[in-house]
Amino acid sequence: MRPLIGAGQAVNATPCKYFETRSRTEEWAQGGQAVQMRFWDRPLHAMTEAFTAAGFRISVVSEPPFVPEACELFRSVFRGRGA
Repeated sequence: MRPLIGAGQAVNATPCKYFETRSRTEEWAQGGQAVQMRFWDRPLHAMTEAFTAAGFRISVVSEPPFVPEACELFRSVFRGRGA
């Protein structure tokens, strides 16, 4: 979910910390016009807490650990986090 986005942003020199909540804006082409799209990035635990607070019941959430290759490729993103 988010680790891929965080890794891509690191490549594009936009610093991103996975456990931060932040707003970002992207420009998309819609119907031949440029449209500003705003997104809020949140870590998985923040999303599940919001769903359960809204009354949803979640039985399982699985988020795999970072693979060692990602840690090697994106050292600044994964610094201080184990694979």
